[in-house]
Amino acid sequence: MKRSGLTAWLATVRTPVAICLAQRAALFLVVFLGMVMDRLVVEGTFRPLHNNFLLDGWLRWDSEHYYNIARQGYQLLPNTLQQPTNFWPLYPLLLHTVQGYLGGPLFAGLIVSNLALLCSCVMLHRWVCRRFGKEVATRTITLLLCFPFAFYFSAMYTESIFLLGAVGAFYFSQRNRWLLASCCAAMAGGSRLVGVIVFVAVVLSYAERHRWRPATFGWDALWLPVGLAGTLGYIWFLQYRFDDGFAFLRTQWVPGWGDNSSWSRLTVVAAGAFRWRRLVLGTIDAIALVNLAFGCLALLGCLVVFRRVGLAAGTWGIVTMLISLRIWASAGRYAAVAWPMFLAGALLTERRPNLYLGIVGAMSLLQSLLAVWFAHGHWVA
Repeated sequence: MKRSGLTAWLATVRTPVAICLAQRAALFLVVFLGMVMDRLVVEGTFRPLHNNFLLDGWLRWDSEHYYNIARQGYQLLPNTLQQPTNFWPLYPLLLHTVQGYLGGPLFAGLIVSNLALLCSCVMLHRWVCRRFGKEVATRTITLLLCFPFAFYFSAMYTESIFLLGAVGAFYFSQRNRWLLASCCAAMAGGSRLVGVIVFVAVVLSYAERHRWRPATFGWDALWLPVGLAGTLGYIWFLQYRFDDGFAFLRTQWVPGWGDNSSWSRLTVVAAGAFRWRRLVLGTIDAIALVNLAFGCLALLGCLVVFRRVGLAAGTWGIVTMLISLRIWASAGRYAAVAWPMFLAGALLTERRPNLYLGIVGAMSLLQSLLAVWFAHGHWVA
C-alpha cells in the first residue's frame, strides 16, 4: 500500500479506533477501581488472576468454560448436567492456537476479545458511513460501545468474535467480496448457535444484489456454502467425538442455564414490575427485568430500522433477537450484538443531540454498574 493510500485508510478508521479505545480504557478503569475499593468477590467465583485487579474482573462465569476447553478440549463431565459442548468451538480454538504467543489462554482470551471488538467497530463504522454518513456511523458505534451489556465484548466471552463475524459478513457483502463474507458467516456460525442466521443473511444479500434473478447469479455464488462451515463443522465434530452431533441442544435448558428463562418465571418477574410496593422496597428481580427490557428494546430497534438497512440486515436482526428472547433472562447480553438497534438509535437521534447525549450518559452509567457487579462474581446475563 502506497503512503498516500495508507494515510487515506488511516483517516477512515481513526474515528472508530479512537472512540473504541477511549471508551474501553474508561471502562477498564471503572472496573479496576470497583475491584480495588471492594475486594469482596462472591465465594466460589472463578478467579484465575486474583492478584491482578486490572484484569481479574473480566474473567467470570462462562470464562471458566472457555478456559478449560482451550486447555483440555471438549470433555463429557459425568457429575454435572452443564456440559462444555454447550459452548461453541471457534473462540476456545482461537485461544488454544494463540495462547503460546500471548502468555496463556487467559491473556489470549482478553486480547482476542478486545481486538475483535476494535475490528468490529471499524467495519461497522465504515458500513454505516457508506450508507448513512459519518455522523450516523459515529453515533452508531458509540451507542454500541456504551450499551449496558456491551462490557461483555471485553470479557473472556465469545460476544466480540460473534459480533465480528456478523458485522464482517455485511461489510464484505456490501463490497461484493462473497468469499470473505461467507468466511465471516462461518465465524459467526462457529461462535454461537444463532450464528447460522448470518449465513442466511449473506445469501439474502447476494440475492438482493442480483435482483432475485437466479439466472444472473455468477460463479461467486459457489462461495456462499462456506458460510455453513462453522455450524456444520461443529456438528460433525460432536458426532465424531461423542457420537451425538446435536449434543449442544441437550444442554440448553439444564439447571443453572436456560431453565432460569422459563415462562412461569417470566410471569412472576413481569408481575413484580407493576407492583409499586415491590419497586419501592427493591424486592423485584432487577437483573432479570433489565435483561428482558433491553432484549425487547433490541427487537423493537431492529423492527424500526428494517426498511432502512435492507432485507438481509433487517431479517438477521429480527430473527436473531426473536430466538435470543427465548432465553430472556440473558437477553441483554444477546442484544449487545444486534447492531441494527444502535443504527436505529443513531438515526432517531440525528436531530436530537441532547437526547443522544442523555442516552449515552444513562447507558454508560448502567454499563459501569453492571460491569462492576459482574466483576464481583454476580450474575448479570
